[in-house]
Amino acid sequence: AAWRSLDGHVTGDDDEAAVDAVAGEHASTYGEVTAAGARTVFDALGLLRGAPGDAVFADLGSGVGRLATQCYLETGVPSVGVELSAVRHAKAQEGLARLTAGGAFEELGRDRAGLEFKQGDLVKALPELGASHAYVASLLFGDEFLECVGAALDASDVETFERSIPAQAAIAVECRAKILCRGLGDAPAARGAEEDPVAAAKAALEQSHPAERARGVVGLTKLARRFVADHDARLKGRGLVVEVGAEPTALDWRPLGAVLVEAVCDDESYVFLAAAHALAAVADAVPAEVLPWLREAFETAADERRKLRLGEALMLSIRRRGEAA
Repeated sequence: AAWRSLDGHVTGDDDEAAVDAVAGEHASTYGEVTAAGARTVFDALGLLRGAPGDAVFADLGSGVGRLATQCYLETGVPSVGVELSAVRHAKAQEGLARLTAGGAFEELGRDRAGLEFKQGDLVKALPELGASHAYVASLLFGDEFLECVGAALDASDVETFERSIPAQAAIAVECRAKILCRGLGDAPAARGAEEDPVAAAKAALEQSHPAERARGVVGLTKLARRFVADHDARLKGRGLVVEVGAEPTALDWRPLGAVLVEAVCDDESYVFLAAAHALAAVADAVPAEVLPWLREAFETAADERRKLRLGEALMLSIRRRGEAA
């Protein structure tokens, strides 16, 4: 409840540009680990049960702070989050203030000083954190920044999630190479598909590795923002004098919506959460069309898992309409 309405997916162009300038072209694309996924991370790091008495957990790229908060409240291991985005860091601080005011620390017998958020470059901050264990969600970091992160971790005694599961680290490197090379030497038909952003995003989301599908999320997020921006610009222009006989072109959100619905059902939390927020952004622009369509998709879902995911996306879209909804 403390983090209600604190959405890390929404920051602003200037903030995203500042993050991308440091960490890579797509680094500002946001994603979160589910509560169950977070427990898998804590367990892999040896923090869920029997953690060392001097353990300190660091979430490097902590967004609005949910993962570090969950770690401290559930395991008792002191936790710190480092986030480059000033907007997301401010939301993490707001969530922490709400948590403190609500008495959560006293209720669980935790010392408020055991949870902290810092704003800045995680590579520069790492030596000062005193962390024994760390999690880095690095799917969309640029290669140059990843090398800096790797060097900083190698120079420390920090145990990371990727080090605990070497096979996953190898897959991430392999996928990163594929992403960087995509389009080099492609057949003409493949290049033609890339010209259609919806088709390109759909193709990426059909790949087997999470890093490939994350690239699809980047495309989907940009498409959703472009749709909302175009829709807003059209509304603002309604009062302007237009050429007689000019017929406005209808903005078609349905192709994007169809791909987003499939992405919401993805196994990777990074993918389905970003897709849910992209759907909500489109619903913000044309709620009278999108919300009934999304409700119908929920009601006609073929299985319970799909219905659950679509229900989450629908509820997120409704909440963003405000208390009146």
